[in-house]
Amino acid sequence: MTPDQAMQLAVAHHRQGDLDVAGRIYADILQADPRRPDALNFMGMLQFQLGDPERAHALLRSASMVAPREAGVWNNLGNVLVELGRVNEADKAFRRSLALVEGPEALVNVARLQRRRQEWTRAESSCRRALALAPRYGEAWHYLSLALMGQKRIEEAFQAAVQAELLLPAQHERRESYGRALSEAGEHERAAAFYRDWLAREPDNPYPRHHLAASLGEAPERCSDAYVEQTFDKFAASFDSHLATLQYRAPELVAEALRMSLPAPAAQYDIADLGCGTGLCGPLIRPWARSLVGCDLSARML
Repeated sequence: MTPDQAMQLAVAHHRQGDLDVAGRIYADILQADPRRPDALNFMGMLQFQLGDPERAHALLRSASMVAPREAGVWNNLGNVLVELGRVNEADKAFRRSLALVEGPEALVNVARLQRRRQEWTRAESSCRRALALAPRYGEAWHYLSLALMGQKRIEEAFQAAVQAELLLPAQHERRESYGRALSEAGEHERAAAFYRDWLAREPDNPYPRHHLAASLGEAPERCSDAYVEQTFDKFAASFDSHLATLQYRAPELVAEALRMSLPAPAAQYDIADLGCGTGLCGPLIRPWARSLVGCDLSARML
């Protein structure tokens, strides 16, 4: 079997979900030719699927160096960088992809980051450019709905959410935006029916349970622990960049207060950082810390 034939076989297994088989073939190909860009690219994406973004990043970074004019490699690298929380680098990777080929996937990925920065009109523009290239691209309709929602253009957001719901498989984030669009459009009965159906499919999911109660005007006194944890897990990757847009200065103010009220730092205190998820406070208070323990609302915020 030639290397090209082996690559075709590996990709076929990969697309069928046979990740172990595909991974072994990719590894054999890379052992023979460590700089083969398509093998680096697909092996990187496989590692990403297996939940190892650091390994995926190393492979895709190598692929981008070997084949710097492959738009798909830069787009894949951007997705991995988003997962790693390296949002500025991800933005550069997506734009590098677009400079080579203006593809709908990279445009929507740029829109995702623009949405995180609350650049609603730019996110809308990116989504509309993607839809001009691929009118039935459900992800573009989904993020267009979110961009329009951010501009309070509720009816347009609702119509875009309907298109996304028709074109995309049911996934949590997409269902979430569709339910929100129904509620924002004043379609409370339809929203309640939607959340009931979702809850029937996923009875342990706190999100539809919480929003069904809200749609019925029966909001609980406090959010459930499961709902809070799920919400902050989802928010974790973009939390720091969002705080930057708010000119968040709490860590600096805490450190300044410590300097004014405590003796000179000498690693002399046992410190608990409550709500440590940003990671911004720890380095500033570490000089005073003999031990430093952090906790937060969800595992991914740590």
